[in-house]
Amino acid sequence: MKKSTIFSCLIFASLFILAAYFPTIGKDIMWSLRQLDSMQAIMDIKDTGLISTILTTLLLKYDILRILIVSLLGLSSMNLMKRLVNKKNSCLTLIAFFFLFLLDKSVISLIFVQTNGFVRYFLGSLLLLLLVYVLVTNSLSRMNIVVSFALGLVLTNLELPYAFTAFSLTIIYICMREDKKEKRSIALFLGEILGLVFAILHAKIDYTGAINNLLHSFIPTMCELNFLIILILSSLTMIEAIKVFNYGKRLGATLAIFGMASYLFSSLLSTHDYLNYMTFLLHMISSFYILMNCGNSRIFKRKIQLSYLFKLIYILMICIFGNITVGSTLFLFLIDITLILEFYDQILPTDFLWQAWTVVFVVIAGMNIYIYRDASIKYDEMNFYIANKLECTTEEIKLPSKYDFDTFDDYVPKMKDEVDSYIDYYKINVYKRDILTHFTFRNNEK
Repeated sequence: MKKSTIFSCLIFASLFILAAYFPTIGKDIMWSLRQLDSMQAIMDIKDTGLISTILTTLLLKYDILRILIVSLLGLSSMNLMKRLVNKKNSCLTLIAFFFLFLLDKSVISLIFVQTNGFVRYFLGSLLLLLLVYVLVTNSLSRMNIVVSFALGLVLTNLELPYAFTAFSLTIIYICMREDKKEKRSIALFLGEILGLVFAILHAKIDYTGAINNLLHSFIPTMCELNFLIILILSSLTMIEAIKVFNYGKRLGATLAIFGMASYLFSSLLSTHDYLNYMTFLLHMISSFYILMNCGNSRIFKRKIQLSYLFKLIYILMICIFGNITVGSTLFLFLIDITLILEFYDQILPTDFLWQAWTVVFVVIAGMNIYIYRDASIKYDEMNFYIANKLECTTEEIKLPSKYDFDTFDDYVPKMKDEVDSYIDYYKINVYKRDILTHFTFRNNEK
């Protein structure tokens, strides 16, 4: 059996076990209580994309289906990153697993643990990454026309930032393609047009100001997350900058190194939004300059151009549509992880240190399974504790500090509507329901 097949089976099994320990928390509780027993009821929901609504409803209704989909799509994302870099280098899948679980716990909690977050952010990021793969490898010209049309429909019925990112890139691709008679891109475009018309009519759009979202929502969120991934990618790019320096482009390479370093220091030490924005912009320009000048491979340059183009358009779209969360940054970090894998593949031999990466995978998977199993047990204990208190007393509930853990986010209801949904979901027979119930911890309030 091939190593790649064995690695895929191991990753699927670990994700399957992990997903089995993910509880229903946060917005998923409120989603589970919605009466979505007809297509019309699903169509009436305006705060999320049609595909997100359908999948969230199905996955919350059938737990085994949720576990399977999380496992399959999680594995697909890692295999897709590997294929985007080098499909023959099987250990890239294990490295992708390592970096995916190197993401901040708040990101993991939103994009994996919470079903609604998984469908909204992870699925959208995965399908955008698929479009990157299709365009980089020129697979669209070999794709069935019906499949191209269907892909366009699916892409534009995701959340609006993903939909408009895909649509914008398709327009650029059609304008730039060499074969003007190629029909698959037109089929993709027509599918996206039809999907966008429906998505816009179906969606509820509240414009909150792109510049404000960029400076005061997106930039602070980016600076607070996943510093290790940014540091590793920046360090690898700076090493390449030395090569560019030796090629004779000394001024450009030197400025690029200072540009990348400025963002690393700024994001780590400063909370000033304007300063962080300027250094973030410098980092993007500097890293793009180095990557475009560190080699002569046309395929590599095409990957870099498309990756950064996707990044820029996606950032623009999430700033236009607003509602930026930690999940909104996932696609950007998937691109960064893919670039790290690209460095690994180019610098080192195929399957280099695959035995070591197998050990790392086993350790990381085992640790996460243990952590989420322990958190799931504590969450069940907390629910039992809360239910007993609600059924026996009217006083404010103060939870023991042992239930204050950071593995899950948004697992304790805070507002009255969240508390009411929590009570209805767990069918708690409250002693006196007409009071506002607060759940706080003994050592601190959450």
